[in-house]
Amino acid sequence: MRTRTIPHSPASTRRADELSTLREQARELRERVRELACLHAISVVLENREAGLREALQRTVDLLTSSVQHPERACARLVLGEEEWTTRGQRSGLTGIHAPIRVAGRPTGRLELAYLPGSRNAPLPHFLEEEKRLLRIVANRIADIVRIKEAEQQVQSYQDQLRSLASQLATAQEQERRSIAIFLHDRIGQSLVLARLGVQSLRASTGAPAELQHLDALLEETLRDVRSLTFEVSPPVLYELGFGPAIEWLAERMGPPFGLEIRVEKPARELDLSEQTRAVLFRSVRELVSNAGRHASASHVTIRVEQRAGHVVVRVEDDGCGFDEKSALRPDRAEAGFGLFSLREQLHALGGQMQISSAPGRGSQVRLSLPVERAKGVS
Repeated sequence: MRTRTIPHSPASTRRADELSTLREQARELRERVRELACLHAISVVLENREAGLREALQRTVDLLTSSVQHPERACARLVLGEEEWTTRGQRSGLTGIHAPIRVAGRPTGRLELAYLPGSRNAPLPHFLEEEKRLLRIVANRIADIVRIKEAEQQVQSYQDQLRSLASQLATAQEQERRSIAIFLHDRIGQSLVLARLGVQSLRASTGAPAELQHLDALLEETLRDVRSLTFEVSPPVLYELGFGPAIEWLAERMGPPFGLEIRVEKPARELDLSEQTRAVLFRSVRELVSNAGRHASASHVTIRVEQRAGHVVVRVEDDGCGFDEKSALRPDRAEAGFGLFSLREQLHALGGQMQISSAPGRGSQVRLSLPVERAKGVS
């Protein structure tokens, strides 16, 4: 008996073709969704700043195997220079696919994806074009992360060099100030004292004519100016007695001219600070007190000094008119005498910070901090 073949109608053939097309589109859609889910998960891992780069790269390799058709048999390896990250079961000699990793045009490593052999010499699954494309995309993403990391390391190196140069410059400037202050005190100051003693002796022996009285007054005024300039350039109290006593001296000296009541709160024991740290913080406090008197019309200023977590912290608060923080930190305000921009840049150059809390009509608080370890390393 012969089998009779029933010919397909054009309509049934068309439906079969449409069904086959839909199945293929559904497969492609599933693969696309799997690819996008993997890329999203890998992007989240690589962009997580809290996790270390090594941990992120290992997590990326682990995620990569979940994106293929047979994740239970897949293994992956990432090679960057002499380092590598692998999944469990990965070994040399496996046949698979790979994508090169290039950073700034130079070969840096490669990303590999393979299937482990099955039982009874079963044929290895083949990789889809979508999976090959995903491997290339992930390799490029890793190259981007490595390039960014190298750039960050280079920027950090430049910042360290700038801080070192700034520290050396600040030290040289302070040494020059001290040399000038010593010259003013020991040479010019002493000469003026001797000259005035000579004039006073002549006054006593000649009945103090008007010319000698005028000369004595002139020498006295010049001596005061020299002493004032000496303390302005490099106050001896800062180096002879320390930062705390220098701040107390500053409060006594600057309070009356500006009509300020200045309170100083400091540790009972003098802080062990380098000369550079003392100088930078002292000049910063002096500038802030001057701003409170000249620009803020303040009546009360409080200066608090403390050491915490390896940093020396100084807070300067006033009850003045306050100011707009963003406006005060503009570079052009430094030229106008406000100086906050310059203070911040000096502190940043030495690894320190300046934080400002102020607004028009409510006074201001400025917090200065410098790392003690960094400062003590420079003398």
